[in-house]
Amino acid sequence: KPGAPAPIPTGMVLPAAAEVRLRLEALLGKFLEKPQLAAVGGGWKTALGEARIAQNAYADRLAAVTGLYRGRVLELLPPVEQIGAFDSMPLLPKLEKERGLPLTKEEKAAILDADKARRAQSQQLMARMIETYAAAIAQPTDKVAKALSLAPAASTRPSAAPPAKN
Repeated sequence: KPGAPAPIPTGMVLPAAAEVRLRLEALLGKFLEKPQLAAVGGGWKTALGEARIAQNAYADRLAAVTGLYRGRVLELLPPVEQIGAFDSMPLLPKLEKERGLPLTKEEKAAILDADKARRAQSQQLMARMIETYAAAIAQPTDKVAKALSLAPAASTRPSAAPPAKN
């Protein structure tokens, strides 16, 4: 229904600004206008900034649990643009290897709790980003969410001529 929150796929990544533009232009079937570009670009920068803050907070929590330096924990995490694209379970062996000690049950539970909080924060961030883009291009949030999904973007610009048939 119109105005309903967009469903956010799990594992969604924060597409690069150029990718966002291509996907939204493909949705519209035309180039974005300057005001739309400004709003979309601002939305992307805001989302990336929020993702970086969330990633740092997550690294802080993991560092506190493991005793590792935050910078080292950040190196073990995927890039900030992949805020929702990884599972904490493969991270556990990396953390154990890095610190040279197995994690206790309590530490594993604390890490999984931190991961739940990170996932919830990521979902909220992606929902706000989609709402910003939807408002910028005057499209329903569900259509924008689908356009930004993990499917590859259109390889041609909206105004490009279709490929010639032989």
